[in-house]
Amino acid sequence: MLGLIVYGVFFIYLIISLFVVGAAMSWAAKRGKSRGKYAAIAAVFMYSLVLWDLIPVLAVHSYQCNTNAGFTVNKTLAQWKQENPGVSETLVAVKNTSSTQQGNTTRYVLNQRFAWDITREKVWHIVYKTDEHIVDLKTNEKLAEYIDYYTNVVQMAVGGNGRKSHKYWLKIKSCESGDVNRTRPQKYIFNKFMYFMQHQKEFK
Repeated sequence: MLGLIVYGVFFIYLIISLFVVGAAMSWAAKRGKSRGKYAAIAAVFMYSLVLWDLIPVLAVHSYQCNTNAGFTVNKTLAQWKQENPGVSETLVAVKNTSSTQQGNTTRYVLNQRFAWDITREKVWHIVYKTDEHIVDLKTNEKLAEYIDYYTNVVQMAVGGNGRKSHKYWLKIKSCESGDVNRTRPQKYIFNKFMYFMQHQKEFK
């Protein structure tokens, strides 16, 4: 139902836009001015009322995804074990751990030595960065990191803490094409790495 309303509004907006462009051309013709020039000005004006941020948002998101996003391993569990002999055998996975909040960072403790930190921060306008990393609680060293970018847009009929907007075309969930973790290859690899660090065994 909401989709039909949105399409209806867009259709009405298109009709109004065509009327404004036609009026601009008529006004220019009566005064001996360039019809094409004033039609272009009117079209750009009507476009900007709704879509002014479309191209900048897509450009910023694409740049950040291509430049900074992805999964990075700074230290494997094998390397960590060499530096901390005998410690991994004493670790016990924390189940149903509660989160703690510090600023923009949410922390989930995985076991006695590792935690999963998620930091969200604004990049520009409605483009946000998610920085997930596995950290050694003793040394505060980042062992692995997954960075992703999304737009903080929530449809008007949907609850949540996002930016409620009718601009559903600006909603981007991830740099990766999939909607869920298993269809986002790099996120899935990060999750497997996290499971390995938490349980000291491979995820099945």
